[in-house]
Amino acid sequence: MKSSKLKQLFIGTAALTLSFGLYFTNPAYCETFRKKNVSHEQQNEEPSYNKYADSLKGFKDERNKRVFDDIEIYNLYKNHVPAEYAKTLAGIKDTRGKQMFNSSWITLLNDWKANEEDIKALASIKDKNDNPRFKKQDLVDLARGRVPAKYVDNLLSNEKKDRGKRLSGFNIRRFYQFGFTKGDITEEGLCKFNETSKPNAIMVYTTLDYGTAFETEEDLKLLENIKSHYDAYIVLVSTEQEIYQAIDNIPNAELLVLSGHGTPKTLSLGIETPQNFLEYEQYLIDTSDDELSKHLSKLSPNAVIFLNSCSNAQGGEKADNLANFVIKNSGGRKVIASKETFEGKDVRIKSLYPFDIQIIKTRYNTSLLPGNEKETDITYTNK
Repeated sequence: MKSSKLKQLFIGTAALTLSFGLYFTNPAYCETFRKKNVSHEQQNEEPSYNKYADSLKGFKDERNKRVFDDIEIYNLYKNHVPAEYAKTLAGIKDTRGKQMFNSSWITLLNDWKANEEDIKALASIKDKNDNPRFKKQDLVDLARGRVPAKYVDNLLSNEKKDRGKRLSGFNIRRFYQFGFTKGDITEEGLCKFNETSKPNAIMVYTTLDYGTAFETEEDLKLLENIKSHYDAYIVLVSTEQEIYQAIDNIPNAELLVLSGHGTPKTLSLGIETPQNFLEYEQYLIDTSDDELSKHLSKLSPNAVIFLNSCSNAQGGEKADNLANFVIKNSGGRKVIASKETFEGKDVRIKSLYPFDIQIIKTRYNTSLLPGNEKETDITYTNK
């Protein structure tokens, strides 16, 4: 008897649970619940929300359909996106005539403090065939660096004359950060090298910089300091061959800085996560690159090589890591690397010429009280 009643109770509970589960996971119910929830929160907002919402509710596309629904409008409002800013960006269309930036992208662009009129102007630039010059990813890359449309238009003047390499939005953003003008760029999209009495330096940056790790204030300040003491040749690379070409082209360089995301055995250039090592090896500097010694031999005998990349010296002197591989192939030149992950703010300059740095990582314990941080030197060098 007890077993039968328990069985009935179990079946009844399971059925009730299932019915509630189906109800609460029903898309129509979820949408209704979300809208009710938004309406409830709106009651506690400033009166200005109604005016803001009315402005965007009245914003419609060519089919007379609202561009933003109630949820999107509320989220834009909560994220302090000006209504006119949202309208300007939502009005930008791709080559198929579809809205290029949805409310999530618009919120992100606003967070980056990207100028909406610059983005609109960049989207209107045409190539020699009268097609949009930039795709969405290009526009995002330019917006993230807040690159003015006038700067881009000027930089593209060679390209408009049907000369030179087609520059990506990322490359243009980096050129803007480097302080380049049109006169600093060759028709091949490379940095011009002007040699003076100062020592030569080769500054290599990857075309793959997820998270903008090499675009921080500290990294750009390091570059400026180096430029003040060296004739700096700055190059954006995707492949190891482009690094070799840069080293070969600049005579007797006394400083080589290789910047890219790292692992103990690799420094990434043009690809984030290689799926097939043999296929993508060209996009890495790694411990199989025996040809490296031939190119490093063209540096000054007193040159310093800085591997500006995380964990290339992990494990130290006896480990099979990239730092030890470069040391082995450097012909006795000084190599500086990091034993761990680090950021630009961790790099401390000891001397610009000859170049010398320390990488000091600040560690914090679980306490939030001041004075509990500890500095650790994670620099690795052979000299």
